[in-house]
Amino acid sequence: MVVNVKVMKCAILVLVASVISADVHGATASTCTPRSLHALLTDDYEKNIWRSLKSFRILEETCDTAQSAGYYKMYRAQIESFVGNHESALVFADRSASYSRIDVDLPARIRSVHAVDRLASRAADHQVVIVNERHHASTDRLLTLELLEPLSRIGFRFLAIEAAWRGDKINERGFPTANTGYYINDVVFAEVIRAAISLNYEIVAYEIEDHQREEQKNMDISFQEARDFFHARNIIQRVLHPYPHARVLIHCGYDHVHERKRDGWVPMAYQLKKGTGIDPLTIDQVTFSERSSPEFEHPLRLELDRRGLLLDKAVILLDSNNTPLPLDPHVDESVISPRTRYQGGRPTWMDMAGRRRPITVNMPTCIDRTCILEASSENQPEAVAYDRMELDHQASAVLYLPSNTHVSLAVFDINKRLLDRRNLFIDDPVGEDKISD
Repeated sequence: MVVNVKVMKCAILVLVASVISADVHGATASTCTPRSLHALLTDDYEKNIWRSLKSFRILEETCDTAQSAGYYKMYRAQIESFVGNHESALVFADRSASYSRIDVDLPARIRSVHAVDRLASRAADHQVVIVNERHHASTDRLLTLELLEPLSRIGFRFLAIEAAWRGDKINERGFPTANTGYYINDVVFAEVIRAAISLNYEIVAYEIEDHQREEQKNMDISFQEARDFFHARNIIQRVLHPYPHARVLIHCGYDHVHERKRDGWVPMAYQLKKGTGIDPLTIDQVTFSERSSPEFEHPLRLELDRRGLLLDKAVILLDSNNTPLPLDPHVDESVISPRTRYQGGRPTWMDMAGRRRPITVNMPTCIDRTCILEASSENQPEAVAYDRMELDHQASAVLYLPSNTHVSLAVFDINKRLLDRRNLFIDDPVGEDKISD
């Protein structure tokens, strides 16, 4: 099949523009279809996150009661997370999702230990480690970020990610851009990529590709099962076949991490194990994760909170014999993330395990309006931003930025019209925070 790329791009632009025009002509249920919402979310033609955010907010009342309301809420959670609105992302995700519940009986005597130390120790006996995430939760990328360094010390050299586009020259360029992959526009995910490359990991994209989607049509399996099949096959063909002894850290979404088949679905981790004979170390951090309110959280998490066993970092539970509790039969380890704490209106986990520091910046331009802030590398303007946030009628903002770095801070209105731009140098963190314009 021959596809005219120019015509395709124009079609995408028209579709996106038709949804955006709802703020002028009035939104209707037709703008709430999964296809229209997905085009609006990804804004494939210009990749304008802020325009997508504005349009999703305009559509809220119309789409909240539409047949595809679940898609709207799921996509809304995603776009809110991209602009740093962690609380809003959790709220919309909880309004759209039905979470599975695993019955767990907690022993009277248990203790929690920091997950990174234990997982790094266990990884010494494994060639493959797989960690999952929720796509709307930036917090779920922090565990992989923290595992990169200890795993690199024991020989891990590949980071395979579902989120990347194979056509992007990320390894040659050395930093992520908007074209690296949709989810990598998240500032935490972008930092995972930066950190991995600095530690000499090779980034490997393994998402199903268009020609494989065509191949799936001749296979007697569902698209979801085919997607997991090609996930596993791509990892095998791009890493484990050419480098039989390579050690690889895999970052995936949700239940792709499961090592067991269920309900007619064969997950990626199961297929990888079957196809290679390699037993991966599988790590789930979705099941017992933080939600927008206690009513959506797993009872086990609430009990841990009551017992004071949720720490300031992700934890794993051990019994009195120092054996991890078997919380989920589908994976080897279950990680319980900490509860988000806020300072200056920002989640403190934005320090990204010490890779960022909070900097207060005066914003007189934003006292009487809503502003959009993007802090990027001055030397790599096309790179994904170091930090990105929405500032609503406030005179100052807290940004999380790397030390000893030249930063370009752009200030926009909600339509992404440029209001201000300034170059900053973030001094070494000695004494009080200082910013040099």
